[in-house]
Amino acid sequence: MKEHVLPLVREAVSDVLWLPPSAFDASTKLSEYGLDSISTIDLTVQLEEVFDIRIPHRDTHKLVTVDHIVDYIHRVAC
Repeated sequence: MKEHVLPLVREAVSDVLWLPPSAFDASTKLSEYGLDSISTIDLTVQLEEVFDIRIPHRDTHKLVTVDHIVDYIHRVAC
């Protein structure tokens, strides 16, 4: 399942950060690429729509890297 989640997460991050999916490393903190509190909200909304899940506000701090997001979605959606 994770192998199916990763490209969708990379695409969502790419859309929010306005970077090509190949421009960021999955283990690097997204804040290093410019993710801030406003763009975190945008990313959360996109992830909720793509994966048909609800991400509580209290969990947004867990969305630190692409790898963390993939793990989180895998736990929540499975």
